Amino acid sequence: MKICSEQTDLYPAFRRMRIRHGDIGLEQRKNEATYFCTPRGAEILGWAGVDGIHYCRIPEFGEMIFAVSPMNTPECVRPIAKNFRDLLCLLLTCGDMAVPEQCPGWEREQYDAFLRDYPITEAQRSVLDKLRTKFALQPIEDVYGYVKALQAEFDPGAIPYTEDYYDIDMNPAAGRRETEETPAPWAVSFRGGFGNTDGTTGREIPVGRDFLWNGEFWTVPAIYLCEEGIVVDCLARVESAVMEAFLEKWQLNYGEEPGDDALAAQMQAENPLEADFDGTLSANGVKLRSAYGCGVSWVPALGDGNSREARAMVEHYGLDKTKIWCLHRRSYRFADGVETVPTTLSMYLVRRPRTCLGDPVLFSAVGDRVTLTHPVTGVQHLLCVKEMEQKELPAGIFQREDMEFPTHYTAVSCTLEPDLPCTEFMLRDTGAGDRPRPKRVSGDFGPEMMASIGIIGGADGPTMILSGGEDRGELHSFCSAPRFAPQKRVRLCPVFLVKTAEDICVALMGEDC
Repeated sequence: MKICSEQTDLYPAFRRMRIRHGDIGLEQRKNEATYFCTPRGAEILGWAGVDGIHYCRIPEFGEMIFAVSPMNTPECVRPIAKNFRDLLCLLLTCGDMAVPEQCPGWEREQYDAFLRDYPITEAQRSVLDKLRTKFALQPIEDVYGYVKALQAEFDPGAIPYTEDYYDIDMNPAAGRRETEETPAPWAVSFRGGFGNTDGTTGREIPVGRDFLWNGEFWTVPAIYLCEEGIVVDCLARVESAVMEAFLEKWQLNYGEEPGDDALAAQMQAENPLEADFDGTLSANGVKLRSAYGCGVSWVPALGDGNSREARAMVEHYGLDKTKIWCLHRRSYRFADGVETVPTTLSMYLVRRPRTCLGDPVLFSAVGDRVTLTHPVTGVQHLLCVKEMEQKELPAGIFQREDMEFPTHYTAVSCTLEPDLPCTEFMLRDTGAGDRPRPKRVSGDFGPEMMASIGIIGGADGPTMILSGGEDRGELHSFCSAPRFAPQKRVRLCPVFLVKTAEDICVALMGEDC
């Protein structure tokens, strides 16, 4: 379908403009490589420069502009503007294509926070002023409301895709959709996780061992005897009141996450569905080596949104579907590779320390001091900066020649009075640092670098070089996340690690423990 209108004519003129298109997240390329989720017949208008994100028009929908995000399965394609003129008017307000592309996953508060934390840069302003003048544009002030309204009226089921979209090898989500209603035969293998992927099946041995751990109900319904070792299914029931209190505190619905990185880490630490534990197994008095672990959750409120694996476990073990369950599977390798039929079997469980965040602190020089209050014990600790140095990662540490990576970071060493071991205290950067950005080798006006400002999502490389610390005598040493330019000040968040449950040994078979 050929599209010709006054609105459409803006794009060829935009493409020819002598501007840094990448500064607003709409990089222009000569090649039009596509992904499995690129709609059939799509006219590609530009690229974000990360995660394969690109923007296009689809013949069946005329002027409408779509964002294609391969990482956002199953909804990889969403409309973001009625036409190209509207798209440019949106950019006058938000400055970067990252905003309309990310809007579907945000609440209003997250959108407002993003605009506040990532204001339009001078480089972006220069491009936007040229666009405003050339095309006589007026800004659309409410980008969030515009995009949300457009998507609420749109039927994503009408988007035409190529055969690649429905190819399980190209798009695993397609396979999940096809098999969602066809339950697979129950089979547990040593290396198969929640799926029998390694060709062997373990022999199920019923256990039916219930126990309380830190006031929580746990059960081991069965173990599986395999050639390589033993697989244990260890299930924990989460009380509805605990889950509701968590959701109310964080003002979230199931599946949502806060936009702030530090808050997201704290939320994960408090999430009742994140039963973070280590387990060791002893068979006939011999300790078995841990091989792997995996877990899923069953949440009644999600209904059909629960995973196929969770539904299979709930069905197989006859669990109460009105309850919330954390479903864990652990694999333990036989000592010396010798198969052992257990007559006694014990499991030693250790709950990992919970992360508790203190208030962020801002450091600018040696001698800076701040008082921290432990969020659990209430004890006050004096943190004092003894060393602070701007450093740079060595050249050549990253192998990708098509990307530019941030290399500047700040090394900080502090004392803490009264002191805590590094297993109970550390500092972490409050942000993830700068994102890697593609190098623009050549263009209409010589070499240039394309800046992708404010992109949220996956990365083409690491975004944080260190989030922990180490003890050096009385000093605790930490590093900030990497950035493209040295930082005069560094904002760090104190992290206290608190043990919330005593270790426990559970006899699963016989009289061990």
